[in-house]
Amino acid sequence: MKRLIIIFFEIAIIFFIIETNAYETNDFDFYNKSIIYFGDSISAGSENNMVSWDKYINDKANFVKSINASKGGATFSNVRKNNMIINQIKKYKDQKFDYVLLQGGVNDAMEEAIIGKMTDSYDLEDFDQNTYIGMLDTTFYYLTNYFHGSSIGVVITYRTPNAGQNGWGVLSSNLKFYYDALIKVCNKWDISYINFYDGKLENVITDHELADGLHLNDSGYEKISPYLYDFLKELKPYLRNLKREEEIKESNLKYYNYTY
Repeated sequence: MKRLIIIFFEIAIIFFIIETNAYETNDFDFYNKSIIYFGDSISAGSENNMVSWDKYINDKANFVKSINASKGGATFSNVRKNNMIINQIKKYKDQKFDYVLLQGGVNDAMEEAIIGKMTDSYDLEDFDQNTYIGMLDTTFYYLTNYFHGSSIGVVITYRTPNAGQNGWGVLSSNLKFYYDALIKVCNKWDISYINFYDGKLENVITDHELADGLHLNDSGYEKISPYLYDFLKELKPYLRNLKREEEIKESNLKYYNYTY
């Protein structure tokens, strides 16, 4: 009997040590939580064998459910009607996630989408869906309605100074116009963002972490992921009460379906 009691205490101590170490490494910050990722090829990991930041984030966070819905070539604007980020969002509108991480804007700059003008309105009818800003408003309209109560964050993509000379047809300086517009729309909708293009994080990613002057390589995803992990930890559920209706209005803009 005495031997059984000793064994019991030894097992209890082992479990205590395991749980203590787990908390020390933040493994339970996202316990029993779920996440979905939306975006373009950078979020999808298209140039890294489809291994993206979701892999490194999930390795540490242990999300009970994780989906990366990102697709290479996707845009916010309608310059590529068959491949828009809003389509990714609509595909998962009936599922619930605790966290949503959104990235994009690169392909809009490549296609030189018309940036457009800001509006104070939150009504779908007032958004000019032929412009980048208008489609950002439209995207955020659906995002905040479908995932109301989720913790939503936006990634402002890093600098790519050598993208042009690597054949991607976009200058890093031109991207700034699109990222600045994205930040303005994030502020309008009270959506948090993490900025790798400007500010204290602009040197996190260098050309050494890029596979082709634009897309992250594996070391790039590994390097950027801790920043995204900490960003997700700071997000709060999106509970802003806008002028909401019982049923979400459907846009007149027709979107083409595509397969993943």
